[in-house]
Amino acid sequence: MDETTRDGRIDSIAEAMIMATPLFKKRMAKLWVCPSGSSTYVSTIWVLLTLKRRGPLPLTAVAQELGYSKQNLTTIADRLQKAGLVERRPNDADRRVVNAAITEAGVQFLRESKKRAMSAFKEDISRLDEGDIDDLYRSFETVKRILSKLDG
Repeated sequence: MDETTRDGRIDSIAEAMIMATPLFKKRMAKLWVCPSGSSTYVSTIWVLLTLKRRGPLPLTAVAQELGYSKQNLTTIADRLQKAGLVERRPNDADRRVVNAAITEAGVQFLRESKKRAMSAFKEDISRLDEGDIDDLYRSFETVKRILSKLDG
């Protein structure tokens, strides 16, 4: 890969993003535990975050937004409903449509999960030396700034 050209740098960035995603997913998967005590998948967190941000939505809309199949999302929603984190409600505009909505327990679960994730990441990062912490901080600030330009 020729990283001196624009296309070469874009290829390198795309590859780095692909390689970094499993590392983050693996680390995050260890942090999410449902109230029932069973571990949950990062995909369920995305569903909860979407419902918290957007409000009650038909499952098809959630599936579309997250790029999941409707069948996969139905399985996730069933699991979340069983755990008391999501409830299904009739759609006010069309009674044939059922919306998924995050419950107060779901909001609390996200809150507690974020605290656990923050604590774990802070513990990991605190083992780095000052130079690495400074580099990581600047890197993430740059990544956030640039990715915000791609969002929307």
